[in-house]
Amino acid sequence: SIFTDGLFLLNAEGKVVLAYPRAQVTNRDLQGIGDLQRAYRESKPFFSKVHTLADTGRQAMFAFAPLKDKTGKNVGVIGGEIDPTTHFLRNSVRAIPDNHQTIIELVDAQGTVIASSDPTRVFLCSDRKNVLGNLIRSDSPAVFQCHRCHEEGSDNSRASVLSTDVLAFAPLKEAPWGIAVREPESEIYGPSGDLRRRF
Repeated sequence: SIFTDGLFLLNAEGKVVLAYPRAQVTNRDLQGIGDLQRAYRESKPFFSKVHTLADTGRQAMFAFAPLKDKTGKNVGVIGGEIDPTTHFLRNSVRAIPDNHQTIIELVDAQGTVIASSDPTRVFLCSDRKNVLGNLIRSDSPAVFQCHRCHEEGSDNSRASVLSTDVLAFAPLKEAPWGIAVREPESEIYGPSGDLRRRF
């Protein structure tokens, strides 16, 4: 499953009741993850942002869902740990042709890249001025121009040869994440430009 790094069951006090693998999950400081409390308090599932694990220094995400008894009362939380570097998330962004120009990424509400068609970009922050994070929080899709120069470096000589991109972004419904597809403007408008020149 997507929960490659463990599953756990917590009671109403947030203590681990059941876990697999037991030793690995029990050592996690799950109480420090704010979305865990939200899942219990708001009684709905949540996906966390990317967290750095204190015991290993590795980065991971978590999914939480509240557990209820037959009367509807919250009695605990079930959850799982997700490693963004596994093939499950990598494969989710490989549906586009690998032309080295188009980049498709899954980002969290802080703008951290969770999965990318360019594996070197995983865990980078690609969100200048929190634009993507605000779109996720407001559940607003958008299409706008952007530049790769702020990601590649601020050297003006480099910026002058880097392309203007068109970025299409759509938030996800069940997680505080979004999908960003970025492609050079010249690639997108190339066919219409060629047609205009031919006419």
